[in-house]
Amino acid sequence: MINIVKITDYMSEELISLNLKARTKDEVLLELSKLMEASPNISKEGNNIYKSLVEREKLGSTGIGKGVAIPHAKTEAAKSLTIAFGISKERVDFKSLDNENVNIFFVFASPNKDSQVYLKVLARISRLIREESFRQGLLDCKTPKEVIEYINKKERFGYWKDTAVMLQGDAVQSLTMMFLQMWNVTEKNIEGYSRYLNIAIPTPE
Repeated sequence: MINIVKITDYMSEELISLNLKARTKDEVLLELSKLMEASPNISKEGNNIYKSLVEREKLGSTGIGKGVAIPHAKTEAAKSLTIAFGISKERVDFKSLDNENVNIFFVFASPNKDSQVYLKVLARISRLIREESFRQGLLDCKTPKEVIEYINKKERFGYWKDTAVMLQGDAVQSLTMMFLQMWNVTEKNIEGYSRYLNIAIPTPE
């Protein structure tokens, strides 16, 4: 078994809102910060998470485009890396890079000591949300539990896809990637195709 950094390791259902009420950038940052305070890893004193998120936004908007924003902050108000998630049905003007209003928010806070994990998670989220199918899948989720299950499934698929390129032998690699491109089959039968090819690929915990 291989230990890998997974987004869902730092999420919980209590930190997910599928109907954010905020209508402005400042309001959504406040609402998301309050959502994060539901975690025992986050200090509730002095609106520190909110203040840290605002300070980070002064450096440049974390609205990265395609209707997605990733507000984040390094702060000692977080005992450990914590991720919250929210969806706005109305969309919020977040001063995004592409000038498109935002309806999908990943927000996380981390203490300075967790810099390496923080960057890995940020990179993983950034890669996933480039896919339109991933973004639409998040919007289609009806409950916080579904959000976590969906992200976990997509992360697992991504791990196997990355693993495929490390396999020995061009023929095996090409055949493996062919199966991975069969999206509907692969998502449902990740272990199945491995048995079919008789390849022992390590799986993430």
